[in-house]
Amino acid sequence: GISPVAGVYWIGLPWQSKMNSGIISGVGSDAKFIVKRIEHIKTKNKKILNMEEIRSKLVGGDAILLDVRTQAEWNEEHAMGAVHIPVDNVASDYKTKLDPQLPVYIYCGTGKRASVAKSFLETSGFNAINIGGLKDWKNAGGETVIDKR
Repeated sequence: GISPVAGVYWIGLPWQSKMNSGIISGVGSDAKFIVKRIEHIKTKNKKILNMEEIRSKLVGGDAILLDVRTQAEWNEEHAMGAVHIPVDNVASDYKTKLDPQLPVYIYCGTGKRASVAKSFLETSGFNAINIGGLKDWKNAGGETVIDKR
């Protein structure tokens, strides 16, 4: 019942976990399994993006928040205190804008861009953590600001 598409699950499939999975009498136990799986995933994801922990590291100067979105996306809205390096410029700008001693939390518009930046930074010796998009940051309680320039 776990789909390869994130957030999509099924119940009621024939032989999902047992012979009666495809009929009403068998759906309940499969549904309980799926609910436990969803709870596990939510708990795991909360541990990955623990906003209080990240916020205290950022405020204390013990971590860097890196935005790898385009300049237009940055101008619309960005995380408070984030360093902005568009993903195309990471190779040239990271040495002047990032401290290799600090962990780097990366967010972007698409997971692909953050993954590219994460791979590059890790190859350069950084401890880089992909935290998703700006929406994920905001949903986890992260503060944002609109650029008034």
